[in-house]
Amino acid sequence: MNIDGYGPLKAPVKGGGNVHFMDRADARKVYDNTIDKIPERIEALRHLCEQNGYSNDPAGWTALVADNVEVERDDGGIASLAPEWSTIALDIALAISQLLIDRSGGQLRWKFYTGSKNSLDYQRPVLVGFGNVASKTYHLNLYLPMTNFARGVANGKPMRDLDEYLEYIATKI
Repeated sequence: MNIDGYGPLKAPVKGGGNVHFMDRADARKVYDNTIDKIPERIEALRHLCEQNGYSNDPAGWTALVADNVEVERDDGGIASLAPEWSTIALDIALAISQLLIDRSGGQLRWKFYTGSKNSLDYQRPVLVGFGNVASKTYHLNLYLPMTNFARGVANGKPMRDLDEYLEYIATKI
């Protein structure tokens, strides 16, 4: 796969790291930077798809991951996404999230999640504003399922169809 010109989202805080463990001010800087860079990241994903012959839509993103995902394995055989694939998974998650926001007519919006510190979403960008759900605090962070789908492919599972996933999530708007 040709990744020329494709690069990661640069962290606005020294050392980067996991936002879950950052102080609130630094985590907020990362959130603001991520939200500000969404148009750039979606354009980077479009370019990546174009230069590798994939359509820039959920079907193309599904094929891109299914055909190309790369992982690194630790000594115990546990797979984590190769660094460029963490970025690709983030960009796909941002693109799908933006599609959902656009479809919702403004009902969905980004939020800096500061709920439970035990949540995997703590201090991360999440979508809120879903109306067709039981809980008023329902939120969605699409990066986590995207990385799980990609790791699953690397471990021999079929890639989840992102068109179907997007349609399922849309039923919650």
